[in-house]
Amino acid sequence: MTANDLIILYTDGLYEVIRANNQEYGQERLLDAVRQRIALPPEQMFDGLLDDIRQFSGNAEFEDDVCLVGMEVTKRLSELSCVPA
Repeated sequence: MTANDLIILYTDGLYEVIRANNQEYGQERLLDAVRQRIALPPEQMFDGLLDDIRQFSGNAEFEDDVCLVGMEVTKRLSELSCVPA
């Protein structure tokens, strides 16, 4: 990891969304959607992802639990100054 990396954690309810024709959103489509929004701040990226998935499913509500967490790396451990206790 390096400074400015973004770590995204999510539950399977995010990509196991099924549209009316039994097509699943899927992990590959989720990865593509993240790539399309990679330059956005995390909050905007996540809002866009959720909107995209809702549009795909045609449903405003998720049927499974959905959790989406992001962590931004601001500094590498080697860049931090450690002061002994």
